[in-house]
Amino acid sequence: EDLGTLGPGEWLPPVLERNVADVGETPESPVVLVAAGSTEESARVDLVAASGLWQASRPGRVLTAAVSGPDPRPEQVIASLGSAASEAVVVPFMLAPGALADRAAAAAQSAGVPCAATITAKDRTPPELVAHLAHRLQPT
Repeated sequence: EDLGTLGPGEWLPPVLERNVADVGETPESPVVLVAAGSTEESARVDLVAASGLWQASRPGRVLTAAVSGPDPRPEQVIASLGSAASEAVVVPFMLAPGALADRAAAAAQSAGVPCAATITAKDRTPPELVAHLAHRLQPT
C-alpha cells in the first residue's frame, strides 16, 4: 500500500512552533516555511496546506518559499517583509537535516535571520510525529 507523502496535519503546527521557540523567536515573529521545492503540484499543495494550518494557530505571519523549483526563494520572501524582515525566522518544512535543509539555513544566514531546526534532528523526534506515523500505519 502506498502511504504517499507525510503531508501536513494537526500534528505539525506544535512541532514547528517549538522549533521557532528554540531559536528564541515568538509566535508573533513572521516565519518563512521553506520546502525543498518541486514542480509537482501535489508537493506545492502540501506546502500551502501546511502554511494555512499553521497560520490558523499563530498570530505572526506564515509565508512560504522553497530552495528549488518554481516557488520564491527564502531570501525573496524575507525581503518582501520590509521592516519586519529582521524579525523573521526561516523554518525548514523538511523531515531531517541534509543538503536541502542546509540550503534553507544558508538562505537564512544570508538574510540575517535565524533558521529553526528541521522536523526531526539527530537528537530528537517529536512525539507528535511518532503518533501521526503510528496512526497512519495502523491496519484499517
